[in-house]
Amino acid sequence: MYRITQKITIKKKHRINKLIFGDTKIHKVYKFKEYKKALIFALSEGINIIECIISPDIKPTKRIPYLIYMNVKQFTTAAKNNPLHYLGHNKPEAVNIERFYYYLVESGKLQKLKKYI
Repeated sequence: MYRITQKITIKKKHRINKLIFGDTKIHKVYKFKEYKKALIFALSEGINIIECIISPDIKPTKRIPYLIYMNVKQFTTAAKNNPLHYLGHNKPEAVNIERFYYYLVESGKLQKLKKYI
């Protein structure tokens, strides 16, 4: 089982007895049975850590998807440097690179997003 914790800050103004409080921080926890689904969710949301839970007795291990895969900024620079390989097109201006990145992530075609070190 894989667990992803997402930290969200919501800007709300709370009133209690004429006092105004600021932001509310929420921690959402998502659980996945397959690593690929957890990886796709983490890449699409920009989350850095995926926790792998083997059993309740063992401490969860952490996996970092951006060690292996590119984020949006890295993909745009790589696509501008070598557009034929990453985009399949000679002109990177003709393609919205950020949308193409999220298309690759959501469709599960993660081979083009791997870093070649």
